[in-house]
Amino acid sequence: ARVPVLVAHDAVFEPRIAHVLAAIQSVDGRRATDVHIERRGDPETTGMPRSREHFLAWVYEAVMHDMSVCNRFAGRASPDDVSVSDLRVDTARPRLRVQATYATMTATIDLDHEPEAPLRQSFAIRTDDSEWVGEAHAHSSSLLHRRPGAAAQAVAVTSDGGQHGRLIDRFLALVRDPSIEPDETCADGARAVAAADEVVVAACREMAFFCAERIWARLGERPKGSNATS
Repeated sequence: ARVPVLVAHDAVFEPRIAHVLAAIQSVDGRRATDVHIERRGDPETTGMPRSREHFLAWVYEAVMHDMSVCNRFAGRASPDDVSVSDLRVDTARPRLRVQATYATMTATIDLDHEPEAPLRQSFAIRTDDSEWVGEAHAHSSSLLHRRPGAAAQAVAVTSDGGQHGRLIDRFLALVRDPSIEPDETCADGARAVAAADEVVVAACREMAFFCAERIWARLGERPKGSNATS
């Protein structure tokens, strides 16, 4: 029927993320200034082959969905710069910190995928006048809202069938009414993919640096005038 429907990522349909996005957009001039996303534990890494290639594949897949969320909080923008640190190149328990700089905000993504650890996802989003802190475990979730100088208040978030239930409902609404605009577009998807590409490139640079550092450590000293990243 040539109807554009949900062509990008489903992370923005997570009920708590969707609630905060709507709350920010409901006030004229309100914008996110800082986003911090954390994920701990991931059963999907169990049995991953131990290779640098599979580590980079994990980086790309894991980061893309979080970058789609960060891009949305930045007003559907792409990051101006990305860097990585706290790197653990190990497919048994990969770890990575991504820092992204946008024109209007900064974002940090912390990923520590320990297969045996219980899954925990959390985020903190700051605006000029508020802060939202969300957390989800295997069987529970919470969202707190705090204004400057006030105590944090618990926010009741309707799951509406959860992340995938919301996605399916939106899909059906778009099919029934082609005049509705998709929540995620091809351009949103392209920006998330491009940002994930940049993170992989940054990870490759860091991996080369660590590899060179290990070589010099085995040699016992670094030759004068040497460059560890070359």
